Amino acid sequence: MSSSFSQTGGAKLGLLNVGWPFSKLTVSPEALHLSYLGGDCHFPKESIRSLRRHKGFLSTALKIEHADPNYADLVLFWASPVFGTSGFLKLRDQMEKMGYEIHD
Repeated sequence: MSSSFSQTGGAKLGLLNVGWPFSKLTVSPEALHLSYLGGDCHFPKESIRSLRRHKGFLSTALKIEHADPNYADLVLFWASPVFGTSGFLKLRDQMEKMGYEIHD
């Protein structure tokens, strides 16, 4: 098994919306790293309060609930640019292999 996994997508950080494909979530057993056009966020596993499935109007996102005051309270990552959940399911599968639990 590789030590990290990356997936291209879109992101929402507070009021900032970064469309697909201008974001990338990199997952390792130790941390999540979200890079996006204009910045990045690093979430060590101990700073992550919860990971949740977030249903949007046309897609499904990963909601990262965290304890880092340096980042927006609302952090979403869309794993697919089109309607459906296949990108999210792939992301969830890879994250669970690395020890993360995603709640519905």
